[in-house]
Amino acid sequence: MNEALEKKMKDLVFKSSVAVLSSLDREGYPRGVAMAVIKTEGLKAVWFATGKNSEKTLHFQHDNKASVCFLEEHDSVTLTGSVEIKDDPETKKALWVDWFIHHFPQGVDDPNYCLLRFVPNNAIIWIDQQFERIELPG
Repeated sequence: MNEALEKKMKDLVFKSSVAVLSSLDREGYPRGVAMAVIKTEGLKAVWFATGKNSEKTLHFQHDNKASVCFLEEHDSVTLTGSVEIKDDPETKKALWVDWFIHHFPQGVDDPNYCLLRFVPNNAIIWIDQQFERIELPG
């Protein structure tokens, strides 16, 4: 991949505050939902907050395959990989954002609050009318 396209891909991912996270339901159908991006670790991991009893969390307990799509105007980056469900108190506290209180009224200790850490293994890029598919280092 050329350096200019790689930089644009990273910029698009880093500045996105919302992405579409897709899980596979019990019948194997993809289910995409718009989610606030809580933290991005470059192209190594993307973090989301959700409820332990949400449909997507239940899907990931059954099958951790996932995709995350970032979109800006006519450009997009779609990552595929897997999701880890994180419930340790230190990480939950570190990634807590004040507006979560609307979803988790008991705050950072709300028993329903958990995190999803998406780890990509490849990317499909469509930027400036250039298409590229790349494998990401694990």
